[in-house]
Formats: sequence, C-alpha cells, structure tokens
Amino acid sequence: MAYNDPGNLFFPSNGTEGCQFEAVNCDRCYKFRQCSIYTGAISGARKPAQWVYDENRHPVCTSLQVARPPRKRKPKPVAVGQLEIAV
Repeated sequence: MAYNDPGNLFFPSNGTEGCQFEAVNCDRCYKFRQCSIYTGAISGARKPAQWVYDENRHPVCTSLQVARPPRKRKPKPVAVGQLEIAV
C-alpha cells in the first residue's frame, strides 16, 4: 500500500509541497481566511482528516468550497393592511 493511495491522509512533508497544496486548494476556497483546518495544520496542532489523496493520487481538501453557498433568506413579513406590489 502506497502512501498516496486514494483515501489516505495527506500532510505536506516540506514547505514546497505545502505551498503547492495551498495554491491548488486553500487559495481557491472562500473560507480560507477563517479556516480552522488550515490554521490547525500550519500550527502543527493536528493533521486534518479533510486533507486526503483523491482517486488520481493528488492531495485534495474535502472541505474546499470555491463559491460561497447561497443564503437561505426568509421572506420579509408584510404588515397587516399593507398593500403588496406584484412584480
């Protein structure tokens, strides 16, 4: 079993490998500035379970979100007696 088999955990072995992973994954993620996964890994506090090898044996972050998910907005309540404009 190789270290980069699909599903195995990934952790950069040096700074260059870490920078490449960050450029491909973290820099594209909208959560990057507030990412607890990234800060925990950089500080050495833990090895993230979200950093794994994919089926092509490339390291990926399973929590990567390129676009911010749409907000679920509640409709504004209409006051009693207020007219509504049909659009």
